[in-house]
Amino acid sequence: MHLVDITNSCSSCVAEYGNYPALIKLNIEMLIINIPNIIRALR
Repeated sequence: MHLVDITNSCSSCVAEYGNYPALIKLNIEMLIINIPNIIRALR
């Protein structure tokens, strides 16, 4: 569920910027923000 949220955010990032460095930066930020949720989901 959270991974889908990250994917959707990255898709919109690419659509807006078409910029892979921005995509990677956003992806890492989203991953860091979602780590607690991902850990909770895996339990």
